[in-house]
Amino acid sequence: MITYDTALNVFHLQNKTTSYVIGILPNGQLQHLYYGARIQPENLAYYLDDTNKAAGTVKYYEQDHKFSLGAVDQEYPVDGIGDYNEPALSLFDATSERYPDFHYDSYEITKVKARNVKVPGTFGDANQVESLHINLKDEQNNVWLTVTYSLFSDTDVISRQATLKNEATEPLQIHRMMSAALDLPAQPGAEFIDLSGAWLRERHVQRTPLVQGIHAVGSTRGASSHQHNPFVALASPGTTEQQGQVDAMLLVYSGDFLAEAELNEWQRPRLLIGIHPAHFNWRLMPGENFTTPEALLVHSEHGLNAMSQQFHQVLRQHIMNPKWLQRPNPIVFNSWETAFFDFDAEKLLKIAHKAKKLGADLFVVDDGWFGHRDSTASSLGDWIADSRKFPAGIADFSTRLHAIGMKFGLWFEPESFDPDSDLYRAHPDWVVGRLNERHSFGRGQYILDMANPAVVDHLFDQIQQAIADAEVDYIKWDMNRNITEAYSNYLPAEQQGEFMHRYMLGTYDLMGRLLQRFPDLFIENCAGGGGRFDAGMLFYSPQIWASDDSDAVERLKIQYGTSLVYPIDAISAHISAVPNQQVGRQTTLAMRNNVAKFASLGYELDPNLLSDNEQQQIKKDIEAYQQDADLIKNGRFYRIESPFESNETAWMVVSPDKRHALFGWYRILATANPSPKRYLKLAGLNENATYQIREQQAQLTGAELSTWGIRLPYEFNATNNDTAIVKGDFTSVVYHLDVK
Repeated sequence: MITYDTALNVFHLQNKTTSYVIGILPNGQLQHLYYGARIQPENLAYYLDDTNKAAGTVKYYEQDHKFSLGAVDQEYPVDGIGDYNEPALSLFDATSERYPDFHYDSYEITKVKARNVKVPGTFGDANQVESLHINLKDEQNNVWLTVTYSLFSDTDVISRQATLKNEATEPLQIHRMMSAALDLPAQPGAEFIDLSGAWLRERHVQRTPLVQGIHAVGSTRGASSHQHNPFVALASPGTTEQQGQVDAMLLVYSGDFLAEAELNEWQRPRLLIGIHPAHFNWRLMPGENFTTPEALLVHSEHGLNAMSQQFHQVLRQHIMNPKWLQRPNPIVFNSWETAFFDFDAEKLLKIAHKAKKLGADLFVVDDGWFGHRDSTASSLGDWIADSRKFPAGIADFSTRLHAIGMKFGLWFEPESFDPDSDLYRAHPDWVVGRLNERHSFGRGQYILDMANPAVVDHLFDQIQQAIADAEVDYIKWDMNRNITEAYSNYLPAEQQGEFMHRYMLGTYDLMGRLLQRFPDLFIENCAGGGGRFDAGMLFYSPQIWASDDSDAVERLKIQYGTSLVYPIDAISAHISAVPNQQVGRQTTLAMRNNVAKFASLGYELDPNLLSDNEQQQIKKDIEAYQQDADLIKNGRFYRIESPFESNETAWMVVSPDKRHALFGWYRILATANPSPKRYLKLAGLNENATYQIREQQAQLTGAELSTWGIRLPYEFNATNNDTAIVKGDFTSVVYHLDVK
């Protein structure tokens, strides 16, 4: 609900559990008054008091010695006008910086947000979403700023977005335009939480005490990256999964980003998130406007799990394609770690036949099916099947695959091309980087200029033809190298600062066009593993490849961290052969399955090399996963014990009606003489219901399981061979709980 108090000039935004209150400052700018637990303020005037004077600040008016932008909380702070903290907006003309003086002009409330496939963002019908658009004008520069807030009926997330319109007669340059700024009350000892890592160990939870100054994460790689994720949170001291106050932001974007927190001299933090300004300089011509990517805000009074569940809800219901909400994600068998580049149609069909018998739904032909590609050194960009590997054509392969009841998936890396490719020989000017200058190599390939509409048109023509000819059901969209020497040979000199953002818009445009052409096409995103796992990609992809690291032990941290923001059914988790190719570790099939079970299950191995026992076990595991698939897809996920703090990991997912739950417990290393009996408290259950724990043949109330806990499996202690359930390193159990 959105209301406006005309007497006090205050906007009050309310959803189920939170309130967001906006005022209008004496200079006409927007004041941030409150964001937190839902309130019903009857004495707003008390909170609007500004009679005290701040020390050490620059005053805004000559006649007013109290009012200073450096001492008040703002909704969209502008650079250079008395607030020396990090700004949301920095604006230039042809010669110097401009200092816009935005004054409140008007507001509008709208009830519908359409899904626009050209640019990712939230959507909803009139019963689901309500948006407030506050319009401000800078009279001197003749520039309009619209700040938009959206509320949703089924989640406590608030979205933020800003639009700048140039109504002057001269062009302007936007050097910095963040999606959202959030000024928060002082909270000594607060922690900055982000998801950081590297290739093969993406999205590890990182918690850092916030001290005076700037703490920031971001990417200038042309992708959200393996190293950081476009998410940031501030947590009160001692915050856990179940308790504590959290304020968080998530950017709906896949390119360069900046997420930062600045703690000022009064220990008051400012959170900012948006496009990274390092490689951003947008020319705004007269009559044009620029809109930032959307930011999603969450306030939680009940710890990190409650924060995560709000993000999961908004991403499932208002970002991801609703087509896939009630459809189970396919059980995928992928050819990559099975065959790499060494395959032909008959070899792949033999693998697919066995995969089908094990219960797989879809077979993916990964890298190596096109051009004359026998390594990473050639043919990228030439999306025509290799006749040596598919002598009867890839359409014939698809027909034979469909005939056995398997869907067909194909790998593409649209955004790159090889020097040894017909595409590069025909269009060397489509490379990212200045012509006739040195270009860096990554995986032996160049980046295509996705800011050039001709490039996007060409890719659409080639890829849609390949999809149509072979009746492709699924594509794995890869991106294996980041951008260097960022320069577009298409854009004029004065627009080179727009390249990185236009590159991302071109990529989105291609995905959107393919989905319009093939509405039932399933896209799984991948970027050298988990290098572009973000809300922007989830808009187009029901699931994303979480990491090239498929080791079950490493996946505990990767999946735990990813779940901090993203729903578990969006996490693609493949079981691969052992020893694992990324870390060389041996783990049991049971351990690998029990980790992948809490995600979208797939396989990356040759079923023809499996023993009879392994084949039978995989068949049972797939059948069990399919029985639990609805719970994984629609349930509420709880993290119970963190792999970043313990030798053990635990998590669970609970059905919306709380009648069913799935609990997973994992131990990395065995310990000598462990405790003979231990319990772990569960979460999210109906305390008044009685649950049957299938695997323990026990009945306990939800209250008992939440306050006393579930009995963990007996661990081997050298004397209990007859009762020990887990023994050795890398062990796990999964338990089902059902209301009687």
